[in-house]
Amino acid sequence: MRVFETRVFPFLLLLFLASCTVVVPHAHATSYADVPIDSLWVHADCVVEGNVVQIWSGWTPDSTSIRTWIQLDVLIVHAGPCVIGLRTLGFWGGETDSVASVVDGTPSFAVGERVLLFLDERPGVLFPTLGLDMGKFTVSINPTTGEERLVSRHYGRVSRSSLLQAKRARGPR
Repeated sequence: MRVFETRVFPFLLLLFLASCTVVVPHAHATSYADVPIDSLWVHADCVVEGNVVQIWSGWTPDSTSIRTWIQLDVLIVHAGPCVIGLRTLGFWGGETDSVASVVDGTPSFAVGERVLLFLDERPGVLFPTLGLDMGKFTVSINPTTGEERLVSRHYGRVSRSSLLQAKRARGPR
């Protein structure tokens, strides 16, 4: 019994712990609730549509985190007190100095992209789009049919008319 306690048991324990690290699946650090598409209109402070003009990333002033900023040329205000014109939105994560910081669920943008954004305008909010990537739709035009579609990483393809029906259902704000 002494041999088991001093030699075999520690070996089995080590083997068990090593196998746990191999079997455990990769986990994402970000979790967020699924927001029904109708609720975007209810909870958004502003809903804007525009073109992404510029994107840049950099370190926060204390050099501990990376942020990415987009400059958006707001062309249409669908709801809320936002104004037409240029505005800058900041998101956690990005890449700078060959260092990348990825926040799961953060929307990605491209210069020249036409987007419809559901914004959370509360002071100090970490992510300006409602529900992270749930609050971002890319406006795309089918080159064959000319049909306009709103495409979301979370919701897939959505017609503008169905999204506007959800707006009407929410009532005046």
